[in-house]
Amino acid sequence: MLRIGHRGTLHEAPENTKAAFRKALRSGADGVELDVRRSRDDILVVHHDPKIDLDNGRQLLVKDLSAAELKSYGIDTLDEVIDAILVVGKPKLIDIEIKVNWVETQVLSKTHDKNIEDVAIITSFRKEVLKNVRSIDSKIKTGLIKEVPSYSTLRDAEAVGASYIIFSWEAAKKQFIDMAHGRGFAVMVWAVNNEKDIRRMQGLGVDGIFTDFTKLLRP
Repeated sequence: MLRIGHRGTLHEAPENTKAAFRKALRSGADGVELDVRRSRDDILVVHHDPKIDLDNGRQLLVKDLSAAELKSYGIDTLDEVIDAILVVGKPKLIDIEIKVNWVETQVLSKTHDKNIEDVAIITSFRKEVLKNVRSIDSKIKTGLIKEVPSYSTLRDAEAVGASYIIFSWEAAKKQFIDMAHGRGFAVMVWAVNNEKDIRRMQGLGVDGIFTDFTKLLRP
């Protein structure tokens, strides 16, 4: 079972930052998960939410700011994040979650430019994104994300050519996991944040867990 740092390691460094990913991998994580958006000047940046919350209560949209402006708020580019990850060493898995439409070609270009296509998984809640990814690169692995999976999730995952189904650990049931495995999918769940639940997910047969506490993975 793979153990993956969710946005790096949220409780030891700001999420989705170079420091968070380095700490996650040095804590013993097999891989990391990160979120990709696009800046106003068409640069791929790593940030989960569509907005940035400011100390004065204001909010700014990521898409309305340049990469340089986003840098001033601590948001790194995808280039910078991948380079920081590879400084530690190539992990077993880099889950690149696409949060917006029309960045698929850019993301795939980065996986090739950085020579990580063998460990990259492109994931999204958006089925159209995964369809586009598969139409551009039929070899790259993809994953469909659902908060709570259902039988229709299996059909959707097949329709978009996904290799992985990813959902909340609280929705994990052995019957669904077994069905997914029987249809050729790997199953990963987020965010499992204590040792008891990690062991329970392993017992259910999941293939990977995302955790916010990568210190749990230290020997």
